[in-house]
Amino acid sequence: MEILKLLDLDDLFIYFQPVIFTKRKKVIGFEALARGRKDKKIISPLVLFELAEKKGIKIELDRLCRKIAFKEFKKFYHQNPNLMLFFNFDGSVIDLGVKYTGFIFRIAKENNISPSNVVIEVTESEVKDSGALKDFVENYRKLGFLIALDDVGIEHSNLNRIAELKPDILKIDRTLIKGINKEEYKSKVVKALAYMAKEIGSLTLAEGVETEKELLKTMRLGIDLHQGFYFAKPQFPTKVFIEKELKDLQEKIADIDKLFHSLVKENFQKRETIHQRYKEIVMTYIKKLKNSKEEEFEKVLEKLVLKEKEIECLYILDSKGTLITRTVFNPKISLRNSPLFRPASFGENLCHREYVHSIVNGNSSFFITTEPYVSLATGNKIITASCKLKASNGKIFILCIDFKAKDLENIW
Repeated sequence: MEILKLLDLDDLFIYFQPVIFTKRKKVIGFEALARGRKDKKIISPLVLFELAEKKGIKIELDRLCRKIAFKEFKKFYHQNPNLMLFFNFDGSVIDLGVKYTGFIFRIAKENNISPSNVVIEVTESEVKDSGALKDFVENYRKLGFLIALDDVGIEHSNLNRIAELKPDILKIDRTLIKGINKEEYKSKVVKALAYMAKEIGSLTLAEGVETEKELLKTMRLGIDLHQGFYFAKPQFPTKVFIEKELKDLQEKIADIDKLFHSLVKENFQKRETIHQRYKEIVMTYIKKLKNSKEEEFEKVLEKLVLKEKEIECLYILDSKGTLITRTVFNPKISLRNSPLFRPASFGENLCHREYVHSIVNGNSSFFITTEPYVSLATGNKIITASCKLKASNGKIFILCIDFKAKDLENIW
């Protein structure tokens, strides 16, 4: 081939790596990954495309890689018509005027592969022309192809464009996945991306998963699909390799699914134990308060706040959600000296808050927030428990207790 001569290659070929639909417990397809060979040495796609750009044949190389990918995928697609082909499209060529030539559609048709079984992966940050990128996505989506945005979450990802394009799949970059079970900031970013994906109607794919712990953590964060060395390294797609991967991976996926659900159950029980502990504290405090006069509430709160180390602060509202005591803080907690974080003022109505609204409207007599959130009073992470309090004079109040979120945040 002329391209091989220009790039000084002996061969150009495709490796396949399985993509796992973890939520459906199956191998959903394979990503085609281009490789070159020179003097028995494997040349990475990064090097290949850098060289092609210098030679001015980047588009030609991109098309040749796709042709080979479709040809290899065809060999086992018709025996496995539910499998999908994932392949990278060099997004930078869109800025060169390549929006829609019909090339991908033609090679899919030539190989008798349905567009609905093909995922075109585009790195959004490689394309400067937003309008051209949108046209590209819309044109191929109309033909039935699926669109994935690659390398999401790295430095140059444009969240506005991602939301506008509404891809079928967001591929979360491997730099966010590596060590995600040990680095809290990565899990926060991935959790946010998973939430955004659901809001715009996209699935999420974690690439570069190498360990069981990384896999379990991303599953816990709501990631739908996975890919990486943990499941399989990219390999040449022989029939034996494909059949073996489909069989062996199915067993591995079943084992992981069993482990994941046992961990979810275990951690649910841990969470329930903590919530029950908090409820017991609340009910004990309710007993102490219900025999007190309204004007004595604050003094009682000052004593109660010292009894449990998990408590950050306490306060009492009237039956309509209006604050009738000051917020009584545990003296051992750190308060942030900023106008952003101040306790609610006496007489302020807090009915709009979930844990108050539920009791004021009679939906429940006890409520506890399920997820930790940032306290507007201190800036610390907390969860809040609230409970209806019937005083000795028959009046109804609401006791609110902010608990430190540390115990819950330590749960996997």
